[in-house]
Amino acid sequence: KAVCGEVFQNPEGCQKLRPRSWKEPHLLKYVNTKDHKHTGIEMHYDGCDITWSLMLSDYATSNVVPNDPNEEDINQQLAYRGGGTYMRCLQQTVLLKKGQILVHPGELYHKGVPITQGERLLGVCFMDVFNP
Repeated sequence: KAVCGEVFQNPEGCQKLRPRSWKEPHLLKYVNTKDHKHTGIEMHYDGCDITWSLMLSDYATSNVVPNDPNEEDINQQLAYRGGGTYMRCLQQTVLLKKGQILVHPGELYHKGVPITQGERLLGVCFMDVFNP
Protein backbone atom coordinates (compact mmCIF):
# COMPACT_ATOMS: atom_id res chain seq x y z
CA LYS A 1 0.00 0.00 0.00
CA ALA A 2 2.86 2.38 0.76
CA VAL A 3 4.44 1.81 -2.66
CA CYS A 4 1.07 2.35 -4.35
CA GLY A 5 0.68 5.62 -2.42
CA GLU A 6 4.06 6.84 -3.63
CA VAL A 7 3.53 5.82 -7.25
CA PHE A 8 0.06 7.35 -7.51
CA GLN A 9 0.79 10.21 -5.08
CA ASN A 10 -2.30 9.28 -3.08
CA PRO A 11 -1.26 7.60 0.20
CA GLU A 12 -4.70 8.01 1.81
CA GLY A 13 -6.55 6.47 -1.13
CA CYS A 14 -4.15 3.54 -1.38
CA GLN A 15 -4.63 2.70 2.30
CA LYS A 16 -8.22 1.80 1.38
CA LEU A 17 -7.17 -1.01 -0.98
CA ARG A 18 -8.94 -4.23 -0.10
CA PRO A 19 -7.33 -7.68 0.08
CA ARG A 20 -9.31 -8.66 -3.06
CA SER A 21 -7.11 -6.35 -5.13
CA TRP A 22 -5.12 -9.42 -6.27
CA LYS A 23 -8.01 -9.98 -8.66
CA GLU A 24 -7.22 -6.79 -10.57
CA PRO A 25 -5.79 -7.32 -14.08
CA HIS A 26 -2.01 -7.52 -13.86
CA LEU A 27 1.16 -8.52 -15.66
CA LEU A 28 2.83 -11.80 -14.79
CA LYS A 29 6.52 -12.00 -15.65
CA TYR A 30 8.61 -15.16 -15.63
CA VAL A 31 12.35 -14.55 -16.02
CA ASN A 32 15.32 -16.88 -16.46
CA THR A 33 18.41 -14.78 -17.02
CA LYS A 34 21.84 -14.64 -15.45
CA ASP A 35 20.72 -11.94 -13.01
CA HIS A 36 17.08 -12.88 -12.33
CA LYS A 37 15.21 -16.13 -11.70
CA HIS A 38 11.43 -16.37 -11.40
CA THR A 39 10.80 -19.18 -13.82
CA GLY A 40 7.35 -20.58 -12.98
CA ILE A 41 4.62 -20.96 -10.39
CA GLU A 42 3.42 -23.99 -8.45
CA MET A 43 0.15 -25.85 -8.97
CA HIS A 44 -2.80 -23.70 -7.85
CA TYR A 45 -6.31 -22.55 -8.65
CA ASP A 46 -7.34 -18.91 -8.94
CA GLY A 47 -10.47 -18.74 -6.78
CA CYS A 48 -12.55 -16.87 -9.35
CA ASP A 49 -15.15 -17.83 -11.95
CA ILE A 50 -13.07 -17.24 -15.10
CA THR A 51 -9.35 -16.66 -15.70
CA TRP A 52 -7.98 -14.99 -18.85
CA SER A 53 -4.29 -15.13 -19.76
CA LEU A 54 -2.99 -13.13 -22.75
CA MET A 55 0.46 -14.10 -24.10
CA LEU A 56 2.58 -10.99 -24.62
CA SER A 57 5.93 -12.65 -25.39
CA ASP A 58 7.44 -14.44 -28.35
CA TYR A 59 8.68 -18.00 -28.10
CA ALA A 60 12.41 -18.26 -28.96
CA THR A 61 13.02 -19.69 -32.41
CA SER A 62 16.74 -20.13 -31.80
CA ASN A 63 19.12 -20.40 -28.85
CA VAL A 64 19.88 -16.82 -27.92
CA VAL A 65 22.01 -15.40 -25.15
CA PRO A 66 19.95 -12.60 -23.52
CA ASN A 67 21.55 -9.14 -23.80
CA ASP A 68 24.11 -10.42 -26.30
CA PRO A 69 25.41 -7.34 -28.17
CA ASN A 70 26.06 -9.57 -31.20
CA GLU A 71 22.39 -10.59 -31.42
CA GLU A 72 20.70 -8.38 -33.99
CA ASP A 73 17.08 -9.26 -33.24
CA ILE A 74 16.02 -7.71 -29.91
CA ASN A 75 12.81 -9.77 -30.03
CA GLN A 76 14.83 -12.97 -29.87
CA GLN A 77 16.79 -11.59 -26.91
CA LEU A 78 13.51 -11.14 -25.03
CA ALA A 79 11.94 -14.40 -26.26
CA TYR A 80 11.62 -17.38 -23.95
CA ARG A 81 12.04 -21.16 -24.07
CA GLY A 82 10.25 -23.77 -22.00
CA GLY A 83 7.22 -22.62 -20.05
CA GLY A 84 3.54 -22.93 -20.81
CA THR A 85 0.50 -23.49 -18.62
CA TYR A 86 0.10 -27.06 -17.38
CA MET A 87 -3.61 -27.88 -16.94
CA ARG A 88 -4.05 -30.78 -14.51
CA CYS A 89 -7.49 -31.74 -15.87
CA LEU A 90 -6.02 -32.12 -19.37
CA GLN A 91 -2.70 -33.54 -18.22
CA GLN A 92 -1.19 -31.28 -20.89
CA THR A 93 0.81 -28.09 -21.16
CA VAL A 94 -0.83 -25.35 -23.21
CA LEU A 95 1.65 -23.26 -25.21
CA LEU A 96 0.27 -19.94 -26.44
CA LYS A 97 1.63 -17.86 -29.29
CA LYS A 98 1.99 -14.13 -28.84
CA GLY A 99 -1.48 -12.56 -28.94
CA GLN A 100 -3.38 -15.75 -28.06
CA ILE A 101 -5.62 -15.94 -24.98
CA LEU A 102 -6.23 -18.90 -22.69
CA VAL A 103 -9.62 -18.76 -20.95
CA HIS A 104 -10.50 -21.32 -18.29
CA PRO A 105 -12.61 -21.75 -15.15
CA GLY A 106 -10.72 -20.32 -12.17
CA GLU A 107 -11.40 -23.50 -10.18
CA LEU A 108 -9.15 -25.60 -12.46
CA TYR A 109 -5.76 -26.49 -11.05
CA HIS A 110 -2.87 -25.32 -13.22
CA LYS A 111 0.73 -24.17 -12.96
CA GLY A 112 3.20 -21.99 -14.81
CA VAL A 113 5.75 -24.43 -16.23
CA PRO A 114 9.29 -23.12 -15.61
CA ILE A 115 10.93 -21.32 -18.52
CA THR A 116 14.50 -22.31 -19.35
CA GLN A 117 15.54 -19.09 -21.09
CA GLY A 118 14.49 -15.46 -21.50
CA GLU A 119 11.36 -13.65 -20.34
CA ARG A 120 7.71 -14.78 -20.55
CA LEU A 121 5.15 -12.02 -20.03
CA LEU A 122 1.40 -12.55 -19.64
CA GLY A 123 -1.55 -10.24 -19.05
CA VAL A 124 -3.82 -11.94 -16.50
CA CYS A 125 -7.39 -11.11 -15.55
CA PHE A 126 -9.65 -12.81 -13.00
CA MET A 127 -13.42 -12.43 -13.29
CA ASP A 128 -16.31 -13.20 -10.99
CA VAL A 129 -19.37 -13.21 -13.20
CA PHE A 130 -21.75 -15.68 -11.60
CA ASN A 131 -21.97 -14.03 -8.15
CA PRO A 132 -20.75 -10.44 -8.61
